[in-house]
Formats: sequence, structure tokens, C-alpha cells
Amino acid sequence: MAASHQDAIAHLLSQGAARLAMPLPHTTLDSVCVYLDELQRWSRIVNLVSVPDPQTVIRKHVLDCLALASRLPFEGRLVDLGSGAGFPGLILAMLDPERPVGLIEARRKRVHFLKAVVRRLGLRNVAVYEGRAETLVQQERFRAVYRVAVSRATWNLARFLSLAQEFVEPDGWAIAMKGPGAEDELRHVPAQAGPFVLYSRYDYTLPFGTESRTLLTFAGQCFT
Repeated sequence: MAASHQDAIAHLLSQGAARLAMPLPHTTLDSVCVYLDELQRWSRIVNLVSVPDPQTVIRKHVLDCLALASRLPFEGRLVDLGSGAGFPGLILAMLDPERPVGLIEARRKRVHFLKAVVRRLGLRNVAVYEGRAETLVQQERFRAVYRVAVSRATWNLARFLSLAQEFVEPDGWAIAMKGPGAEDELRHVPAQAGPFVLYSRYDYTLPFGTESRTLLTFAGQCFT
């Protein structure tokens, strides 16, 4: 990525982060630029996102992850179920290098991409696991060891909560990142879903556009 283009990308990212009240240090800006560079290179051979243009990725994906980060006060280990191209787990790991983050992804080529980015950035707080979440959670090392589970539009809400309860501690958290269909999905989930109860709902619009998003945060009943 040419220096002038990288500066423009970093400026766009900084502007978007400011609109989300989530200012980013230069180290994080540099890390995201490296990530975008890798994403473009890998997108020539692997279908990672529908439009790999850096500006589009920032507007539609990275800033969405920053919106989550600004609402994520919880400490402890985090697992991203169905991480795909690293949204949101990989971005969250760049923002908070002290938080251990697990990325679970079933598709091998995407796993290779995630591992390549982790190596290039030297992210010691990230572990990438290949496999379906439904299968991996049968292993003892994954069960009830995370403080918070997140997922970005991978499963419907009921299925995500069913999976998340196996990964998180009894007083842990599950956060679902949803689009315009959040209201309809909520209608099909009871107020008490397994060990979880709805703790908060945050509706927002992505910076530089009109796309609506919703964060649904569920708390374990031991917490409530």
C-alpha cells in the first residue's frame, strides 16, 4: 500500500473512530493498515469479504467492530465464534493487546489468513482455532473458559446463545452483532434464553453511511 494511500486510509479510520468516540492510538492505526494490506493480498485468492477495497472495509466492517469495542467494558478472555475475516475478534485484539482472544473459524483458507495476520502483527494475545464451534466446544479446553463470546451475523440469535453458553463462564457475557433484522430475531428469543437474560440493546448507524446496526448484550444469570 503506497504511503499516500495509507495516510488517506488512516485518516478515514481516525475520522470514523472519532465519530464513535473511540480515538485510536497510532500503533492501532498502523496495525489496521497492515491488516487491510493483508486482506487485499489474500482476497486475490480467497473470498474474505464481498468488497475488499480498504475504504469499504473500514466503513462497513472495521468501524462496526469499533462500535462494539466502545461498548465492551468487560475484562477477561474473549472468543469470536465464526470469525471469518477477523470481524470482530481480530480487530478487538488489536485494540486491546492485553486481552486474550480466541478466533474460531471453520473454513481453512480463512484460518490461514487469520494466522498470517497474527504472525505479521506479532499479536501474542490471539489464538486461532480451525473447526466448527459446535464441534470444538465438545473439547474440555473450550468449555466455560471465556468471559465473553461475540459473533457478527454468523448465526441467528437463538443458535448463537445456545453455542455461547457452552463457551462462557456461568457469569459470562454473550454479545450478538446484528443488522436490521435484530428486532425480528429478538421476538423469537424469550426474555430468559438458557442461562442468559438480555442486558442491553444498542442501536446505531455506521459512520459515513445510513446502515443501521444493533448490539445485543446478554448476561449470564449468575451475574444478574
